[in-house]
Amino acid sequence: GASSALIPRARAHAREGRAMPQQRPARGSGLRRRGFGAVLPAALAAAAAAALACAAALGCSDAWMLVTRPSARNLAGCRGARASLVPRRAAATAAKAEAEALGQEAARRLEAAQRAGDEEKQAEAIRMMHEASDAGDMEATSTLAILYFEGKAGLPQDVDLAMQSFEQAAEAGNRVAAFSLGVIKLTGKGGVPVDKYAAAKYLKIAADLGDVRAMNNLARMLMSGDGIPRDMSLGAQWLAKAAEHDGKFEELMKKVEDGTVDPETAQKLKDAMQSVQNMHAEQNEQVDKDFPRS
Repeated sequence: GASSALIPRARAHAREGRAMPQQRPARGSGLRRRGFGAVLPAALAAAAAAALACAAALGCSDAWMLVTRPSARNLAGCRGARASLVPRRAAATAAKAEAEALGQEAARRLEAAQRAGDEEKQAEAIRMMHEASDAGDMEATSTLAILYFEGKAGLPQDVDLAMQSFEQAAEAGNRVAAFSLGVIKLTGKGGVPVDKYAAAKYLKIAADLGDVRAMNNLARMLMSGDGIPRDMSLGAQWLAKAAEHDGKFEELMKKVEDGTVDPETAQKLKDAMQSVQNMHAEQNEQVDKDFPRS
């Protein structure tokens, strides 16, 4: 109770550049910070943590200075630190865009070189793709992973390197890499040990990113309990989402109505499809509210 009351006061004093009133620490209830020569009472510890969070949000490299001496000068210094982050963020955004542009050009050149059978230009395109990957383009990293896994485009087959690249790109949110990893771990392709639990993990990443193939594979695994706990309801939801994304929602509904799937699956699919229809109805209703027809 006391700490929750002090947090807003600490924030207000930090914003206004005023110090918190001195409070006598209770015996044995303090938190000592080495180098600051002060013992903060337990009630102030939460307030200090809140002030630290505020200072960190401002981009201040010396957050404790703002906590222990919340003056206007220190607050201005933290705001200055935050302002200095703007050009760095802009530079990072520009570097990312440059890496992606380089990766796209490398992919275009690689495709052209392979069509023409020009090994020299193919090697140059691969060099560009490595450069783009090193600069942070995960699409280039994913493409290189596929080429190394299969030993194509003049590259030696290197399954270990390919798997590392797949994982790096998948964890960064690359849909193709996540789906590829899911399939490899599900089937044991390339001599990779089968790991269906990990396969489901990567298929889920790809499915969340809109990959219909991943949705269908994940739905099958869930509905059959293949390497993961069986969950008919969740599997049916992914199957319905896949049909919706692939434009086959009505076809799936017809199969359910015709009785071409078993009764348990049919019921779960009905529930999942009804949920999808309800979601669309709510979205349409919200659109009508936000943009009423004249």
